[in-house]
Amino acid sequence: MDRRTLLKTLSAITAGATLSAPAFAAPKLRLKLGTVTATEHPITLAAKDAANAIGTATGNDVSLRIFPNSQLGSDMDMLSQVRSGALDMVVISSVVLSNLVPSTSIVGTGFAWQDYGKVWSAMDGELGTTIKKAIEEKGLYCVGRIWDMGFRQITSSEKRITTPEDLKGFKIRIPPADIWVSLFQSLNASPANITWAETYSALQTRIADGQENPLTPIYFSKMYEVQKYVSMTGHMWDGMWIVVSKERWQKIPADQRALIEKAIDTAGASQRIKSEELNQSLRIELQNKGMTFIDVDRSLFHKHLTNTGYYKKMKEKYNPEIWSAMEKYTGKLA
Repeated sequence: MDRRTLLKTLSAITAGATLSAPAFAAPKLRLKLGTVTATEHPITLAAKDAANAIGTATGNDVSLRIFPNSQLGSDMDMLSQVRSGALDMVVISSVVLSNLVPSTSIVGTGFAWQDYGKVWSAMDGELGTTIKKAIEEKGLYCVGRIWDMGFRQITSSEKRITTPEDLKGFKIRIPPADIWVSLFQSLNASPANITWAETYSALQTRIADGQENPLTPIYFSKMYEVQKYVSMTGHMWDGMWIVVSKERWQKIPADQRALIEKAIDTAGASQRIKSEELNQSLRIELQNKGMTFIDVDRSLFHKHLTNTGYYKKMKEKYNPEIWSAMEKYTGKLA
């Protein structure tokens, strides 16, 4: 082969490589999503599943990079970043989101939910629709349906929490949202607003006697190293919305938005199932780590809250429309 023929051959090969390059090209749209959940938490894993599905569905035109474990700050830090345009999406607790959208905290009404069946009927039905509308009024868009954080339980370092009376004067770490303050003050506890990133050290140094969370964060954040008892109160359910600013969302082409939302919703449906299963299985894991479980009579706590006027105050806190939407699924509370 002479030099001229060789150059033509190499040129043809190069042209062919260029034509096939889009399969390996860098994404045209790069999105970032932040979450406070640990790397192995079901929510983080589901977000990664969604990211993989988005890459596949869009032919790698869109990438979604996940930042777990509060790498980008607290829930509220990341929400501020989303609103300012510094971050594309955040996975945020419905109750924590109430710092911006007050009505979202209604899902955290104490001892309101009987089981997951009632929760999902409400959140995929009228209550969820009403909450999403309130979120959109603040310039945010909920991508897909709400994901599961789980039913929250109370842990303590020394005291066994069995009845409402056991919470009197109990220093309990709570997230920075008013609904937790209302609940635990009504139970005569001493709530302390502490960010999740600071919770372990607060328990270790006894700034707080205990905390409350679903079993998944208790396990993945190694709370068993600084807490001994788990009281299965199931006092509150909380879910996680994936939110993006409406302005940012509208800048994404409609066909890509559809694929992104479908991938996130599919991952969320699977996450709900896995989260419930994991919260059930982790009881054994945490017992093996040295934690003692206490099954409580939830009706005692519900009765105490009714007698103290807690539900009446909660009803006054929310507009009639959203309270009525919730009671269609929980039954009459006040």
